[in-house]
Formats: sequence, structure tokens, C-alpha cells
Amino acid sequence: MILQTGKEGPCGQGSPKAAAAGFTLIEVLISVVILSTGLVAVDQILLRLAGHTGYLEHRSEASRLAANKKWEAEQEAEKSGKAPLSQGMMLGARKAFSYQLKSKGVEGQAGLVEMELGVGWEESGIRKDIRRTFYLSLPDEAVSF
Repeated sequence: MILQTGKEGPCGQGSPKAAAAGFTLIEVLISVVILSTGLVAVDQILLRLAGHTGYLEHRSEASRLAANKKWEAEQEAEKSGKAPLSQGMMLGARKAFSYQLKSKGVEGQAGLVEMELGVGWEESGIRKDIRRTFYLSLPDEAVSF
């Protein structure tokens, strides 16, 4: 049921504008420009997040490899009684990682060795790395620096 108010105005019943009500081409174009700008901004955010996701994936894998290398260093020190020193490459799931294991005696603490393990990789032409420091207890005579 349609109620008639009896008012005749610019957009009231019976006027020619009532039949032509809708959006003009300019209004549609402005809406498309606004929506496109919003979509470009969302796309940029998603691209930035994808880059961070890749970095976090590599960092997580480097951390896992560092934990494995730390365990190997502890096992080697336990067997040999010496602080292991080494460097080389480790293969991850999709990337190669370099590592370097350094050691130095802790001053005033006989038999205690500070070990520094660095694991690095290259991402988009930029060198990234993580560092882990841990301590080993060795026989006093094994610590000589």
C-alpha cells in the first residue's frame, strides 16, 4: 500500500525527477576511486605482512637449528672435555644457514666457558642473523685461552 502525502515537490510523486532517481556517473566514479584506494592500502598491508611472515619463518628455523647446534656442541664438549669451535653451513627446510661457534673462558670462574653461537642467512639481499650465548662447564685443565 502506498501512502500519498499530497505534496508535490522536486522529488515528490508526479515529478520527472522521481522517475530518474539513481546514481550519476560522477557519483559512481568517485565511489570506484574511493574503493580502489582502500583496496590498494589493504593490498600494501598484506604484502608487508607476507614479508614479515617470511622473515619470522626463517628466524624460527634459524632458532631451531641453533638449538640443535648448541646440543651438538654440548655433546662434543662432554666427550672431548674441550670447548668446541667451528663454523660452517647448515641446511634448513628451504634455505641454507651459516653458523659460527666461538668460546672464551669466564674470568674468575675456573672451568666455565662462555659459548657464542651465531646463525645467519640472507634474505632479499640483506644479511640477517641470530645470536645465542650459553655456558659450558669443563674440567679446569681443558680451559686455556
